[in-house]
Amino acid sequence: MHLNDSHGDKSITLFFVSISWVVVVFKFLFAGLTLPGLGTFPLMSGGDFAMAITAVLGIWLGREWRKTHYQRQANAG
Repeated sequence: MHLNDSHGDKSITLFFVSISWVVVVFKFLFAGLTLPGLGTFPLMSGGDFAMAITAVLGIWLGREWRKTHYQRQANAG
C-alpha cells in the first residue's frame, strides 16, 4: 500500500504516517472513555497529543525535506 507524496511519487512512508495520525487522533478523542468490550482508554493530555503528532509529522516532514534537498542538489550540479 502507498500514497502519492507532494512530488507525485509513491510513498509507503506517507501511508504509515497517515495511519499513525488517525490512530493518535482516535486515541486522543476517546481518552478516558469506557467502552463495552474494550475497557477504559488511558488518559491522554493535550501535551501528550502534541508530542505524538509532532513525532508523526517529523518523520514525514524529514522525509520530504531530505527528498527535496537531494533533488535540488542533483539538479544544481
